[in-house]
This record gives sequence, C-alpha cells and structure tokens, in this order.
Amino acid sequence: MTIALTGAGSILLGEGEACDPTPFLRTRKSRKFMGLQDELAVVAAGRALASAGLAAADLGERAGLFLAVGYIPFLEEDIAPVLAASMNDEGDRFDVRRFGAGGFQKAHPLLTFRCLPNMPAYHVSACFDVQGPYFVTYPGGSEFYSALDEARYALESGLVDIALAGAVAAQSNFLVQHHFSRIEPPQPRLHDVAAMLVLERAPSPGVVEA
Repeated sequence: MTIALTGAGSILLGEGEACDPTPFLRTRKSRKFMGLQDELAVVAAGRALASAGLAAADLGERAGLFLAVGYIPFLEEDIAPVLAASMNDEGDRFDVRRFGAGGFQKAHPLLTFRCLPNMPAYHVSACFDVQGPYFVTYPGGSEFYSALDEARYALESGLVDIALAGAVAAQSNFLVQHHFSRIEPPQPRLHDVAAMLVLERAPSPGVVEA
C-alpha cells in the first residue's frame, strides 16, 4: 500500500490582511463562532482539497484530520474588560475573587468558542464533512510530525482512505507575542499561517509517495 500526497494548501497573512473563509463555509452564520486560527485552518484545508480534486466531495467517515494547533490567541481588546473588572481597589493586582464574582462575565459570550485549541479541527470537520478519526496536538515542529505520523498510521492501518494533516497558528496578537518574548528573546518574527496536506491510500506506486 502506497501513501500518496495528492494535494496541499496554505495561507500566510500579510500585515493587516484579513482571512476570508466564507467560500468554504457550509453555513455563513458559523463564522461568528470562528477565531482567526479557525479561519486559517479552513482556508488551508479548502485549498488543499481543491488541489486534490476533492473540493466538492463529502468526505465522511473514511477521512480523518490530524492537526497541530498554535498557542491560544487573544486580542487585547477582548481581554481588557475582563481585566478591568477583576482588579483590586488599588488597581495594581488581579483579584481572583472579583474575577470569579463577575469579571469573567465581561468577556464576549462567544469568545471561548474562538479560543479553544480543538476549534480549528471542529470547523474543518464541519465544513468538509470529515467524520473519521482526528488528532489535535500543540505547537512546535516536532508536534506536527506527531500529527503526520498519526495520519500515516491511520492510512496504513486502513482506518481512513483520506487524511488531512497540517498545522495552524495565529500569532499576531498580544498574548502569543508576549509568550515568545518571555521564552525566546529577542522575539522572532511571528506570522498568522496555516498549511494542510491531503494524503490518500493509493492502490499502486504510480503516484508520488509521501
């Protein structure tokens, strides 16, 4: 059995550039639940499936998703009301009791949907009818290889016929940038980016092997 690389897609946002996943959405209303990582993953997956000739396919139970997801992103304007309502009287210390008593309610009710690390996988699955096994892991180059290895195993063991394997990271936000500034000074150049591969079980070696 040969594993064939049949498609690939990616998106890299320039400074100030927006991501538009609407061409790939099954229902346009679902976008209100999407954060930038979700949008990037959907666009990369849509482009990869199109390049594999699967743009119009309902993939179903014989397709799986294997994804490395970046650090959870937050925009400062989303967090500022929560922080302001959770400070002590002097305004110089975060007060956990005030946060629990009502500070957390200052966040937009849909904010948590946009920040969970498994949401990019959910939206890709929902948009392209991926109903087979899925694997979500955390940031880092080695983690992507873990996702790729899970995709290989699923294909070789016959669990799936098609595997989407990729990575996504939304990094042009204050929380991710602050994180990198602490652990890896000087701060590297950070991007909002996603890439996806389409891998398929092939009956013969007459195609490019992954």
